[in-house]
Amino acid sequence: MTLQRALINVLDRPGGRGLLGKLASWYIRRQMGQDVQVFFDGTWVRRIGGAYVADTPDFAYYGNSLAGWGAQLADQAAATEDFWFHLYRPASGDVIVDVGAGSGTDAPVFSRAVGYKGRVLAIEAHPVTFARLELTCKHNRLSNITCVHRAVMGRPGQVVIEDGPQDISNAVGAVASPGGVRVAADTLDEICRQCGIEHIDLLKMNIEGAERWAIAGMQHIIRRTRYACIACHDFRGEAGAAMCTRQAAIDFLRGHDFQITTRDPDPRAFVRDHVHGANTRWKQ
Repeated sequence: MTLQRALINVLDRPGGRGLLGKLASWYIRRQMGQDVQVFFDGTWVRRIGGAYVADTPDFAYYGNSLAGWGAQLADQAAATEDFWFHLYRPASGDVIVDVGAGSGTDAPVFSRAVGYKGRVLAIEAHPVTFARLELTCKHNRLSNITCVHRAVMGRPGQVVIEDGPQDISNAVGAVASPGGVRVAADTLDEICRQCGIEHIDLLKMNIEGAERWAIAGMQHIIRRTRYACIACHDFRGEAGAAMCTRQAAIDFLRGHDFQITTRDPDPRAFVRDHVHGANTRWKQ
């Protein structure tokens, strides 16, 4: 361990994080030559220009990664549009429902797309990831986003979500698993009802295999949805049959009169498992 990292570990605790944030911000500005800031708000947050990113509870910034911060934001925005706007680009006043919003990496793009007249409902199950989602929306002033801490399932109750270090791959199960976190669950129909969502212009779902349960609880709102993209995970078949939901998602959308589009020629396996649908009976 270097002396610098040892000092960081000493300061990365209550009473020391304010000083650590100031020292880190000064150092990073010198390295990058850009307007950046690092500070602690329940978790570490970085600001690059006017954009804020909620990171990890521990100080995990390293010199060899600093130069890529600006490009990382641009790449993430491009990925959001590539993955979720393949069939339809939301317009001002639209409603987006983001099931599996994670820490909010898609939130700034979704917020800008629908504008101040539109609305985004961002739903996330894992409590730590949800806290980061709220911070992302707070610091970026995404006032048109409503954050909901819930697991989307086929019926209300409780489920257990994995608690691994990679938040984007934590999956929900119906029974307890070692090291998992118990969270409240509800149907998408009920969540939309509670939040006053009467129709959806774009439904994005990315919930690591739980889509087979989630679609059972969206029988009403799916009829009021224009476009949908369900990110299935058949490419992770080595994790078990529960991850193979592509055909179930296709059958569900077709059963509700959606025309299906997939990106089978794409070289990225996970993109090939994105199921896009357009409601052929859509009426506002």
